[in-house]
Amino acid sequence: MTVFKNICIRNALGLSFAIVLVAFGIAYFSLKDVDYLLVIHFTGGRGIDFLGTKGDIFNVLFSGLAASLVNVFLISVFYDRVRFLSYLFSFFNIVFSVLILIAVGVIISVN
Repeated sequence: MTVFKNICIRNALGLSFAIVLVAFGIAYFSLKDVDYLLVIHFTGGRGIDFLGTKGDIFNVLFSGLAASLVNVFLISVFYDRVRFLSYLFSFFNIVFSVLILIAVGVIISVN
């Protein structure tokens, strides 16, 4: 695939997947001894909206990883047609991974 020969896209995707792996590591090591319900979502006015288990947090991580893989597919499709979109998707992938890391960090800090 010629898309992965492009250094900008390769570095962006590598950084994106490294951030997701860091989020997995933080979630695993922070929650390995937890066996009670965790606060997944809360609002200021109504309080706790959604309680879940460790599995729910890892489901968030896996769905973020799946969305990143869909972005990789879209990058490879659009690379030869509209190169700007492939750059846009690759750098959006970094932003998306950082948002996943922030979400996991907030869930862990609340609990």
